Amino acid sequence: GVKEDELSVRGLVPIITFPKDLFHRRGAILNTMSTSEAAMQNAELSRAHEEVDVENGASNLKRKRASSLNGRSRHQWKLLRNYTYSQGCLTLLNEIVEHAARERDSLGIEISASRQFFGELINLLWGDRVKKVKRGQRIDRKAYVLNLTRKQGQTVQPPDYDVTNDFEQLAKDDTFMLPTGWFRVVDNPCRICFIHPEPWEFGNQRIYKEIVMELSPEKNVSYSVKSRSCELHLSTLNIERIVKELTVHEQAKLVLEFIDTSKLCLGCSLSDDDSSVSPILHQTGVLKSLNNNEVPMQNRAFSSKCQLFVCHAGKPCSKCTGVSLSYKKRKCRREARESIHKHCNKRYLTKDEILQQLQEQRKLNRKHDQEKEGDQYSGSEDEKSNSNSDSGNEEEKE
Repeated sequence: GVKEDELSVRGLVPIITFPKDLFHRRGAILNTMSTSEAAMQNAELSRAHEEVDVENGASNLKRKRASSLNGRSRHQWKLLRNYTYSQGCLTLLNEIVEHAARERDSLGIEISASRQFFGELINLLWGDRVKKVKRGQRIDRKAYVLNLTRKQGQTVQPPDYDVTNDFEQLAKDDTFMLPTGWFRVVDNPCRICFIHPEPWEFGNQRIYKEIVMELSPEKNVSYSVKSRSCELHLSTLNIERIVKELTVHEQAKLVLEFIDTSKLCLGCSLSDDDSSVSPILHQTGVLKSLNNNEVPMQNRAFSSKCQLFVCHAGKPCSKCTGVSLSYKKRKCRREARESIHKHCNKRYLTKDEILQQLQEQRKLNRKHDQEKEGDQYSGSEDEKSNSNSDSGNEEEKE
């Protein structure tokens, strides 16, 4: 509705509220411009809004969700960048929150973070190794994080830093400490791969996590993660602001620590008797645990645009969740329908459903042929009756 101090504009896009005097101020500004300048400004504003709407699906809710997800991953990177596990150390939880609030603008994060939010992130990153505890007198108790401390003396890039030389040294450095279970493969001087075998098998093939570091001719280091033929460029997480000041060795340690502690997406589950077909590109197969025989094999589906990592172990990412929802929606439609529409796309039908559709089409064709024959028979009878009446009229005239 229209409020006293706001004007609501409703259309195909979500509701946008403007101050009541916005158009008066805008008119005053445009009066000082030429017609061409005003047209150019309007075109630029329209293009900007269209780009935002196309990227986020023209939805304020999607924009908030995208900002929330990006904020979560960037805060995780920042925590790993500045904090590390240390037995017996105590860190004030409020200091972590205040530190993140100070750097929120530099990270480009719109959402505000709370103590509960950071407590969840810390638990996801370090698990049971760190604990939230309270220390102090009863009237002035404060929340601390046990076994977590601020990193000191990280190696940053000096003024005369040579990226190429440091990258080549990392490729040859056998003393570089890798997390447990990881190994390194150097394909060429400008490419380093860190590989970790996962305790899962999908489609009779073992699942691996692979981190690829590449040095471009412009002396920029890029990172990407690959698993199950899916690829995630870390530039999409917008982490360059967090790691750009570090040396290549420190960047590699941070990326390895982040990927090693991240939870891998295991796709969405499918029922054994589900014969539906999803229009979303995906892979289906049997997921098998290699280190626990008690875990049963499951039919799973992975989206071709799988985001690879999730916040909570065992839950699918948003792309794989979309595949699961499309399966459920089609299954409900199939169970609720009385017959298959003749124009239904056969690509999404099973063999039995195609046979059923053909039988129904044959019945319709027979019915149509019978009606056509009946019309032709009635037409011939009418012609005969008309000819008989005409001959009778001629006999009467004679």
